Amino acid sequence: MNGSAIPIAVISVFVLWFSVGIYRRGRALRTRGVHTQATCVNEAREKSGAVTLLVRFQAQSGAALQTSVGPFRYPPARPGGVLDVIYDPQDPGNIETPDKVTNGRTALAFRLGSTTVLAVCLVLIVLGFLG
Repeated sequence: MNGSAIPIAVISVFVLWFSVGIYRRGRALRTRGVHTQATCVNEAREKSGAVTLLVRFQAQSGAALQTSVGPFRYPPARPGGVLDVIYDPQDPGNIETPDKVTNGRTALAFRLGSTTVLAVCLVLIVLGFLG
């Protein structure tokens, strides 16, 4: 069992790391996010067909900001079009369309699940070294 506990623990650490990042970014948008309208400047299509939009908007501070948002399967705007966005004033690169801002439950579930799996693996690893 020890042989499989180590790779599973490593995978759990990566899942935990990514889920914490996703949860924090979403939480920032939910708690201090600012709703505004952005103008689509350009779009980039990936090989998979997903589209990322380059948007320009004015921050609360008055600064003109430009960043990318997406990817989208069906983009909400084309170049020259306007779309609603929510951005984090402390991290303007953290931007989403309102429909993509989640409640955080999925990321929280992954955090709890990966933490539990990691704890079990660490116990198995320690018991293996002690036994």
